[in-house]
Amino acid sequence: MRVDTSEFLGMHGLMRIQVHEDGRLVDERVTQNLMCSAGYNQLVASVVWSAAEDQNAAMGGTTPTQVLYPVYGAVGSASPTPAASDTKLGTELGRSTISEANHSGNQMILVFFYPTTSVPWVMTECGVFVSGSSTATSTANTGLLLNHAVFAGVTKTAAQTSTLFATFSWN
Repeated sequence: MRVDTSEFLGMHGLMRIQVHEDGRLVDERVTQNLMCSAGYNQLVASVVWSAAEDQNAAMGGTTPTQVLYPVYGAVGSASPTPAASDTKLGTELGRSTISEANHSGNQMILVFFYPTTSVPWVMTECGVFVSGSSTATSTANTGLLLNHAVFAGVTKTAAQTSTLFATFSWN
């Protein structure tokens, strides 16, 4: 039997980083991202767990618990070329837990808020870290990298805040 791969479910994303000062938008970058294998594989495992959780005991408890949380959005200052094999950002500046999450149709949006900092940040990359075989925490480079995006540098002064919007769509 020949399988038509054009009908396979795929996922892609769009990352938007905004910088705010006194409640007004002062800078913004929008870029497509690359899905990374480790985080994407955990997403698939979590969907399987969600589908089978209520029957796990009846199946002999063969499916280990698979969750994505906690989830962190991270921003960094390196400009590597994203690859599906990436497991971390080039140079992580900071990370934040989800401040808002929504879904509509085939899209989900995760929002991460970064408050004022003690020093300015020049942000050039970002990604979302999920938990699984490696738990995502507030510590840099923990968890499984779901996606990776690089963009032209945007500066956030110590007095400014920023917000990262991660939009994922299935087709």
